[in-house]
Amino acid sequence: IGAFRAFARQAAALDCRHRFDVFHSQGFAAFAFPRSLSRRLAATIHGTLTSETPLHRDDFRAAPWSRKAWLLWRYKARLASYPLYRRLLGMSRVLLVDSEFTRRELIRPRPGLDRKIRVVPLGVHPDSAPPALERRPRAEGEPLRFLTVGRMTEAKGVDVALEALGRLPRSGWLWRAAGAGPALE
Repeated sequence: IGAFRAFARQAAALDCRHRFDVFHSQGFAAFAFPRSLSRRLAATIHGTLTSETPLHRDDFRAAPWSRKAWLLWRYKARLASYPLYRRLLGMSRVLLVDSEFTRRELIRPRPGLDRKIRVVPLGVHPDSAPPALERRPRAEGEPLRFLTVGRMTEAKGVDVALEALGRLPRSGWLWRAAGAGPALE
């Protein structure tokens, strides 16, 4: 929270000098922004506080009570940030979301947000994509190679990737991970 407050103070100080037309917050970086900046705030939201976690309503509802208790403890910091998250959603002039799924997840409990949500899908439209690179042919018996670059966290689906790779023949693949985080082990 201290880092978010420091960021907000710096943003406000820079605004005094430069009078920005738009502030953009990636995720929850503008949690602590003063309301005076909110009319110029566009926040990009990739998922909700519970999506990409076992706290998501579909998973959580099906869990036994002992797992629910463990999940609430495991994600206590995420849950504690909910008032700040709700404040950010409310004060942002525009919410840029990455998918229809995220839009639906946001408006389900707060239908009034729909008026300020714009869906901006991730990726590149196929018509504007550069031509594909030539793939080098694999030699007989050479494993299929995978590379993951990013944070190694449960939210990024590292466990899902491992489960999928586990369904392939053991000698048929090689997976390398470039990143750090609690799911690296």
